This record gives sequence, structure tokens and C-alpha cells, in this order.
Amino acid sequence: MGVRPAYAVTPTLLSVVRGTDNGIYFNVGDYNSPSSFSWGGWVLIPGATASAPTLCQGEELTGVADLIVRGTDNGIYHLHYASLSWGTSWDTPGGATIDQPACVAVYISSASAWFVYVVVRGTDSNLYFNTYNSVLIKPWGTWVALGGVTHSPPILVYDDYSSNPRLDLFVQGTDNGIYHKAGTINSGGGVSWATSYDGPAGTTPSAVTALWSGSRAMYVFVRGMDNAVYDNFMYLASTGTGDTFGAWTAVGGATSTAMGEDGLDNDYNPLVVIGTDSALYGTDFSVSGWYTGSLPTQTQIYASAGGSVTSPPSVTYGYPGSAFSMDVLMTGTGGGIYFDRFDATATPTTAWQGYQALGGASPSTPAVTDICTSSSCLPA
Repeated sequence: MGVRPAYAVTPTLLSVVRGTDNGIYFNVGDYNSPSSFSWGGWVLIPGATASAPTLCQGEELTGVADLIVRGTDNGIYHLHYASLSWGTSWDTPGGATIDQPACVAVYISSASAWFVYVVVRGTDSNLYFNTYNSVLIKPWGTWVALGGVTHSPPILVYDDYSSNPRLDLFVQGTDNGIYHKAGTINSGGGVSWATSYDGPAGTTPSAVTALWSGSRAMYVFVRGMDNAVYDNFMYLASTGTGDTFGAWTAVGGATSTAMGEDGLDNDYNPLVVIGTDSALYGTDFSVSGWYTGSLPTQTQIYASAGGSVTSPPSVTYGYPGSAFSMDVLMTGTGGGIYFDRFDATATPTTAWQGYQALGGASPSTPAVTDICTSSSCLPA
């Protein structure tokens, strides 16, 4: 058991991990200064999981988070975090999964409700969707089959750049193809999914990584079959269908795992990868000094944090007010859990803050999310 660190209002980061005993543990972290971060100890949440946990990304509210896990019985379970504490009990939409769930959590003002959107790989490897509505007595809906089959965890991203906010689902097909489906969110929080998948040509041996770049456009990153890092640009149709993709571009670097991004809409585009030498690397696609040439043929410059990383990185936005930064959690040799911070406003030789051991161990990728996005979380 651990204790929370001291903080004035709300801690900045929340992390949840799967322990080596399949237990579920959380920790919170708080900035002392832009380059100094304090974490507490790992605290047990009653329950167990057979996969990496998922902290839902989306439109963040200070002090609020949603956790989705695959139980050791393959059931799907949800727990809400607010006012510095977890809910008293898990709720469930029913159903089952054999992989890590994907989720997005959003407050929709027109519906005066908090929604959690979940996509899972079912026990038949087909893809299924469900919605949690916080104002309903029975908050979960029924599972909707989305079509398609995958052998890896799905990726779900939220876009609020238009009057028609939407979800974007990316999956690696059983043929290693890269597939995408869009879902438009209406004013009541319901989702209308496109009738079919689209996507760029090409293949990947890992899960897809995607993030919003503003102006109804999205960066899509994949690990190629040759382990090279490739980038594509997706332009969104105004109706939620008919999205168009560009061509894949090798942007330099190589990786042996899925890459790290938080998927949130952003006008700056940092990316974190694990190199084929197992070290942690960071780059940015928008900040001058991190690339040569220009899109779509620019080549990235990577900053190495060194180390030996054994899980794909889990990332979220960095220090509040700095869109150029990423806070990163990962596991090292022996499953130890580590934190580091990448700052694209620094030079490639000084961009990483330095590894911080958080104690404990995990056989899976840690989950991390911001839980404070305002200046109230900054050190005095």
C-alpha cells in the first residue's frame, strides 16, 4: 500500500497499472516545478485484471477519470474517479473481451451528461461498441457489433474540432492491414457509425497510433513490417464519412513495438517510440528543430532517453500549459515502472527530464492520464 503525495488542489497525473499478481494499483503525481515531479506509492484498487488497464482519454475535466479493465474472467468493468477518490464499486456493461479495451470519456453539455464510449475485441475477435451515460439509472447500453476482425487491441480517438464531434476507431486487421471507422456523436451523446471501414493501404505488425492535428486532420503512425516508423495524414469529411488518406512516408527511426501518443486533439505533435535497441526516443512533428525537410517527406530527429524499455510507452500531455510536452510511463527490465518527461521546446540532447523509478512492477503497459488541466495545479 502507498500514500498520495502532498498537493494543493488536484494532482496532475493519474496512473493505473496491472500488478504482477494481476491486482489493480493506482498512483498520483504532482509537479513541484516544470522539471521536478513527485509520485506517491502504489495503492491497491479492489479487483483484478488480465490485461493492461485503460484510462479513457477524451475531453478532460479536472479531477475526473474513467478506468476500463478486462477482468480475469474476461468480463468488462468500469470505475469512475472524481474528487480525489474512486467509486465504491465497479459497474459492468456485460459481455467479454480477450484484450485491452479502448475507451473515450467526454462531457456533452447539450445532454448534461458524462459519456464513456468503449470498443472491445470480443472473444470471437470481432469488434463491439457500447456507451455509458452517467444520468441514466441503468447507465450502460447494449453492445453493437461494428464488423471487422482484429488480433490486437483497438484504438479509439475523440475529435471535437467541429459542430459534429466524432469518434475514430483504428484497428490492425488479421491480414495486418490498417482499418478505420468513424462515428458521429449527436447532441444527445448517441453515436452513428459509418457503414463500412476505410483506411490507407499498407500493413503493420502492431497496433496503430493516431492523434488529432487540428483543422479536421489527423496524424496516423504505424510501425512498418520493416520496423521503420511511417506517417500518414487523414483529412476528415464534414459528414463523418468519406475521409481521405494520403500516402505513407518513412519519417526516420525504427521501432519494435507500437508507438506512444495520447490521441487528443492538439496543434502540436510529439511522438514517443521504443527503438530497436530498446531505448526510449521522442520527437515532434510541428516544432522547428525536430525535423529536416518538410511534409510529406520530412525526416524526424529523435532524442534518446536511453534505458531498456520492455513495454510500449503510455503517454499523455505534459505540464499544464505546455502543449509541446509528453509525460511518459513505461516498464523496464524486470517489469519495473518508470516515469519520464519529453519537452519538445528543449534541444534533442536535453529534451528528456530523466527516468524516475516509481517502485512496483507490472507485466503490462502502465496507463496514465492528466487529471488537472488548469493553472491551479501548477506549483506556486
